[in-house]
Amino acid sequence: MKIIKFDPILMRDADRILETASFSAKEEILSLLELFSKNAFLAYSLGTPVGIICSDVYDGKKRANFSVYVCPKYRRRGIGTALFSAVVEQAKKTSINSLICDFPNDRELISFVSSIGFQKRYSSHFMTYFIESASYVSGFENYDNSMFLQFVNAEADAFYPLRHRIGIEPERIQATENVRSFLVKAADKYFVYRQNDEIIAGGGVYNGEITDIFVSEKARGCGLGRKMVQKCIYEAYRSGERMVSLWVITENTPAVNLYRSLGFQTEKTHDFYIKQIQ
Repeated sequence: MKIIKFDPILMRDADRILETASFSAKEEILSLLELFSKNAFLAYSLGTPVGIICSDVYDGKKRANFSVYVCPKYRRRGIGTALFSAVVEQAKKTSINSLICDFPNDRELISFVSSIGFQKRYSSHFMTYFIESASYVSGFENYDNSMFLQFVNAEADAFYPLRHRIGIEPERIQATENVRSFLVKAADKYFVYRQNDEIIAGGGVYNGEITDIFVSEKARGCGLGRKMVQKCIYEAYRSGERMVSLWVITENTPAVNLYRSLGFQTEKTHDFYIKQIQ
């Protein structure tokens, strides 16, 4: 067995490996590969490409995701472990202190990640909604950069109890420059609801994905979360989208129930596993 750092000239080998992968596994790895090809490794057995791994490791980040795939006939030979070790060694040269992986409940994958020291933290539903029509929702403002700290802090306060309970790190969402840059880029797709100049709800819909939906604890129970989601659906529809999607942590029962009541359907459920590496 040989582990080789990925190079674009090896793309044909990567495609050969992924021929037997499920659509979701292939899509996940190719998405990472498109953005983080320098973080990918291939495994060969007697010259045959048999496995691939890619991560979004980069310096300045605390946690990184990775995705790995080994051709079925070559599993249980230590290939996945060797690929993972290559990513760990790369991550140890940066500020990364933990790695995360997520996948649909699968006995073989659970066995593999458990064997290399990962522990399950939580599960998350991927839900979709087909938009046949949408009505205008009033009361919301477009996000702008002057709201950055108030927006992130309001979201952090709203999600802290859940993140603390299930062990998501950091427990408080951080107001980093990466977050600011993204919000600047997506400003016209994010919206806030203010009361007495205080942001009490927010969220957005970017490339068809509804994300960062939050309502301050003191403002819950009056339908504001429902209006926030309906606002995102309307804006997506107005932009030409006919389907929206979102991820929601399964332990966030009120949010799951809200999305279901609006007509969202669960397409798949992923388990999230984490391992501290330094």
